[in-house]
Amino acid sequence: MSLLIKLSNFAITAVTPEIQAISGHETTEWKWDIKPVSEGKQYLHLTLSAFIGSTPRTIRTFDKIIEVEVTWRQKIFQFVENNWQWLGTVILAPFAVRLWKKMFR
Repeated sequence: MSLLIKLSNFAITAVTPEIQAISGHETTEWKWDIKPVSEGKQYLHLTLSAFIGSTPRTIRTFDKIIEVEVTWRQKIFQFVENNWQWLGTVILAPFAVRLWKKMFR
């Protein structure tokens, strides 16, 4: 099960469990899939905190400005993905009408 967090400019999905025990012998690793949801300059601020006892403690903070470029192909695919219902109707309706007329002449 993964948690999806939608921020104003990013959709963040946990790849590894968010709560993990820390080992003294093995590396403990957290991973997230971070996808921008809009183009242009996006500001990403991440803070890694760990609970020591019952109190959270900030371990590391990351700040990054990310330039998101979207190609015309990506824009077309995104448009089709977001509007496939009415696009299908607009494209298929004329063919359905033509077929209907041809069958019942």
